[in-house]
Amino acid sequence: MLNDLVDHPNFVAFKDSTKDLYQMSESIYAVRDRVACFAGLEPYGGGCFSRGAVGIVSTISNICAPDVVAYYHHLSSGRFEKAAHHEEVIDRLYHLLANRGLPIMYSLKR
Repeated sequence: MLNDLVDHPNFVAFKDSTKDLYQMSESIYAVRDRVACFAGLEPYGGGCFSRGAVGIVSTISNICAPDVVAYYHHLSSGRFEKAAHHEEVIDRLYHLLANRGLPIMYSLKR
């Protein structure tokens, strides 16, 4: 289906939010020369950027915007080792969200 969509003249990018890095990789490899590819989940940013993605559609940036911005800048510049610190912050926040729910995230935002 994605291969059919990329041939449409108004289709310029897509966001992949699957939690399957193999599937994300296949999608990015298939169309990265024709449209912009975005990771839909920050924890997959490194894996997606190294395969040709150009951005991340972020949700956790509502809590830790400076880390997400720095993470993006390091990834987009190929500085994967420098992105690791910010990736860890993002991963820990997602872990809190998964285990403690939204109330803990609201308290962190204050």
